Amino acid sequence: MLAKFHAEQSDIFIEEAGAPFNEFTNNMLIQSQSGSIDGALFHTTPDLVVRLLRGGHLESLQDIVDNLGIADTLSAAHDHLRIDGKVRGLDIVTVKFELLYNSSMFESAGVGMPITPEEWVQASVALTKRSDQFGIHSPHLLSEPGDFWFILQQWAVLFDGLWAKDRMPMVNTAPVIEGLKLFKTMYDQAMPRGTDTATANQMFTAASRNSLSSRRP
Repeated sequence: MLAKFHAEQSDIFIEEAGAPFNEFTNNMLIQSQSGSIDGALFHTTPDLVVRLLRGGHLESLQDIVDNLGIADTLSAAHDHLRIDGKVRGLDIVTVKFELLYNSSMFESAGVGMPITPEEWVQASVALTKRSDQFGIHSPHLLSEPGDFWFILQQWAVLFDGLWAKDRMPMVNTAPVIEGLKLFKTMYDQAMPRGTDTATANQMFTAASRNSLSSRRP
């Protein structure tokens, strides 16, 4: 896309930059607090963009979407990207979250597929054999705010919770509290506490490879 863009005009040149998710999030927060963002166009997340909006770092894109004729087709995901009715960001991807699990470990432990939060806790505890096997991991380090908050907010969804409605915080509502209590229970009973996301991914991959090796004839 960039090559095509550069070939079609010579007035604007785009120089790409990238960083690991948590490093990027931390850098953006630091830059926001310092008063200036180093970059003209960047990706962000639903929670980080709120900080950027509050810091006054995002310009209105309303004239662009109006000229393109797409102003009336923007999804509801853009509602929190508006100031004074003018959109200041575009939603470019919508993703679904899912749980990855090792079926071989479930079979070895005689654990069935959980269908309720209570059964999920029981299965996770049954799969935990400290200090080299754990039933679940979810990001939980404050040094990784991107991963931590990005995943933490999903726990309330299990109970149909909303973190906010319009501009009213809903953090004290029962569904959100239940979601965070479930997270804390898992953290206490089945997580490798203090483990960063990259290490947890390596642990999951290694466990999966070991399971596959043990199943080969």
